[in-house]
Amino acid sequence: MLAPRLRSARMRAQLKWSPGPGVKVLGITLHDEGNWVVSTAAKPVGICPDCGARSPHRHGWPHRCLQDLPVQGQAVKIRLTLNRWQCRQQRCGRRTFTDRLPEIAAPYVRRTKRVAEIVGLVGHRMGGRPGEDLMHRLGMPIRDDTILRKLKRGNPVSVQNGTVRVRCHRG
Repeated sequence: MLAPRLRSARMRAQLKWSPGPGVKVLGITLHDEGNWVVSTAAKPVGICPDCGARSPHRHGWPHRCLQDLPVQGQAVKIRLTLNRWQCRQQRCGRRTFTDRLPEIAAPYVRRTKRVAEIVGLVGHRMGGRPGEDLMHRLGMPIRDDTILRKLKRGNPVSVQNGTVRVRCHRG
């Protein structure tokens, strides 16, 4: 059994874990399939992206499910409860808006930035199918076409001017 001092230090460390800034962990559960689900909540007050006014008026609670880094080879999903806010400023054209958490994930994506970075690195180094095999082995199930799509989006198309020079070497 752990000493009370060590046990309390471990509990404090668990309470401080968060997928990113501005996110509070509400609970962590292990499902039958061996997947961890982390329930979290976002910020308590919203800031309108158009006018910058603070809004305490909630309009709803949409959920996002994000894939995060694995724990001991088991997949982790973050069930993020966001807030939908009302902007009640007369001069603002936006009536409702949802919390944005750019430090954790871009809008509409299904993975945290931490996982997206690893997918890009593995895909760049290994390619599609070998990358898929490695990602599954590491506890981050991602298909090969998703890895290749990530690579294509990350690389800008090279633009060249219309002139082509050919040098012949005679020797």
